[in-house]
Amino acid sequence: MKGLLIKDIRLLMRQQRRFFMLLIVVVILLNFLMESAEFALGYLSFLSVFFVLSTFSYDEYENGMPFLMCLPVARKDYVREKYVLGILAVGAGWLIGILCAVIFQTAQNGISAAAIGQLMRMAFFIIPVPLLWEAVTLPLVIRYGNEKGKIISVVVVAIVCANGYLAVKVLQNRGIEPGKFVDSLFAEGLGVFAALALVLSAVVLAVSCVISQRIMRKKEF
Repeated sequence: MKGLLIKDIRLLMRQQRRFFMLLIVVVILLNFLMESAEFALGYLSFLSVFFVLSTFSYDEYENGMPFLMCLPVARKDYVREKYVLGILAVGAGWLIGILCAVIFQTAQNGISAAAIGQLMRMAFFIIPVPLLWEAVTLPLVIRYGNEKGKIISVVVVAIVCANGYLAVKVLQNRGIEPGKFVDSLFAEGLGVFAALALVLSAVVLAVSCVISQRIMRKKEF
């Protein structure tokens, strides 16, 4: 698994390095245009998943998967490596996003302990989102291929968002304001909700990894 991880990291550094550096500059500029310190946190963390998905394209290039499976590499290790790479990529994007947010906060309003505390609480609340996205997308990509898998995952997320929107509308029609209710909960304990979300993400990722291993074990190349 270590060799596969080194392979993918080197491929990403060689193929995507310039694009990622340009992306950081664009995100910093968008932070100032949107006047939102949290924008970089969510955007870079979420986008890092797509860098991981691009490694599947490199593996499949010119019928590369049959060659990889001929090497002394177990299929379960191939799957585990993708999940480890995904966690590392999300973590790297998250940390860079925090740095961009701190730069924006310092340039706009100066730095303070309260501002940094609020930023970190928001950061820990945001990071489960790309991890859950990764948990949904990776089994689909392994089962259906990179392009079809990404399309199906987008459709799944769109359905979930649509159901969430309908649920909000139903609550509003009954006189319940979801936004105020959620804000009150966050005000009481955002850190607790962030911790629970991280634990949930870890459980979902573990289940997703098991599913992906079963898919990979049955797949023919």
